[in-house]
Amino acid sequence: MMKIGLLICGKLPNPMERAGRGYARVIQEWLDPYLTSSVSFKTYRVYEGKLPPKTDSCDSYFVSGSRDSLLDNEPWMLKLTDFLLVAAKAQIPCFGLCFGHQVLAKALGGNVKQLGARRQDLEGGPRRGLAARVRQEDEPDLHPQRPGQQAAAALGAGRDLRVLPQRPVPPRRPRHRHAGAPGVHPGAVRGDPQPPRPAVQQGRDQGRAGLARHALQREGNGQVVHELRRSPCVNAPALADVQAGADARGVAVARAGIAGLAAPVAFADAGGELHQCLAQVTAWVAVPAAKRGAHMSRLAEAVGAWKDGEISLAALGAWAAARRAEQDSPAAGVEVAMTWLLARPAPASGRPSWLDYQVVAAATSTADGEELTAAVEVPVTTLCPCSKEVAAAGAHSQRSLLRAKIAVADAAACGIAALAGQLEGCASARLDAVLKRDDEKAVTEGAYARPRFAEDVVREAALLLTEAGHARWKLRVRNLESIHNHDAFAEASSEAQG
Repeated sequence: MMKIGLLICGKLPNPMERAGRGYARVIQEWLDPYLTSSVSFKTYRVYEGKLPPKTDSCDSYFVSGSRDSLLDNEPWMLKLTDFLLVAAKAQIPCFGLCFGHQVLAKALGGNVKQLGARRQDLEGGPRRGLAARVRQEDEPDLHPQRPGQQAAAALGAGRDLRVLPQRPVPPRRPRHRHAGAPGVHPGAVRGDPQPPRPAVQQGRDQGRAGLARHALQREGNGQVVHELRRSPCVNAPALADVQAGADARGVAVARAGIAGLAAPVAFADAGGELHQCLAQVTAWVAVPAAKRGAHMSRLAEAVGAWKDGEISLAALGAWAAARRAEQDSPAAGVEVAMTWLLARPAPASGRPSWLDYQVVAAATSTADGEELTAAVEVPVTTLCPCSKEVAAAGAHSQRSLLRAKIAVADAAACGIAALAGQLEGCASARLDAVLKRDDEKAVTEGAYARPRFAEDVVREAALLLTEAGHARWKLRVRNLESIHNHDAFAEASSEAQG
């Protein structure tokens, strides 16, 4: 049985939603009369950030309309654009309606513009709108019965439009006086007595030949131009694409890309908590032996397209997959290094303060799937057990840095900030920015009661990660020694446990 994924990009007016007639049901009813094979539907609420886990989760995809504007570049829109690009590269049929048509055009290199028109949205309020440039009286494909047939055929579940049987078309009332007598439109739905206009025919040919099929539909009185082109300078002479040239040396490059790219980000941790900071981004692709180089400017451009810098572990995975498809590379990856400031009230007085943590989120995409990792470096205090044992009074302590890196199986459940707080409990004491006298007393006595070697810290952290269900991890602690002219360190990993 064929499986069609419905990528829902918004809600219909409230009365329809309350009656149970949302986009998913309307689309299924719209397609049903024209389906020629057994079909099941799977709905994904893309506007809530819910995309198929893999591009091949369905045999084809239908992208719905939306009351939102593609020009707003919301995070879910960027994720959808990347997903559709990967689907197109994988030869998976896609069909877009209204907003869906626009996002498909953008994913395939098109340019969606607003011409300054306004429309009334479906709830009655004014807002920016996008609409196809072709007017209804000039586009025979906009007959109510035709798009459903187009969609079914484009998704691989219906008959080719060129072999449909003839059927009379109801007469259409002319829009203006003296515009013509009522009758069959010159570009009728089936059995066209006259050839359609060249612009329409060109659109049909592009729709059938492309990896993704688009349906044009007018929305309100707005107008937008959909231009399927790679550059606004389409009439300028083409410049040589040196990176895409051939290379005869037979050496594959594992990684080539950009490093140290500064970017403002708002990283969404588990639970939706945003951490706004300046990040250093590293992005790369693998270069096959037969190809000269990577298109590095495209990597920087894709980082710049992050809406308000909002990202997450899951979004980085989709981003890496899109870059791999865009550059026809066997592998691609991204690493985002950040400094998070987390609120840490003093242990006894509760005085507010902030503590900085180094966080690195990374994603790698290959033909075998994606790999997500998260790393956090936690500043802590360690008190020497040997010093406490041999000294008649007191014991030396020092600041230590505990770094943990984990492979993430479920991005939605990985709370990096929560993990940092748990790792602090593996040391003698945590660090604080503000300590009053009662706080200092509590920290000193607490550390004295919990002496830890560097080896103790990594072992406690290893047990913590294992009990939390993390199958792959690496740990390192470094003591910035207070009475030696060197530092002490200890490391452990899941691979070394046999």
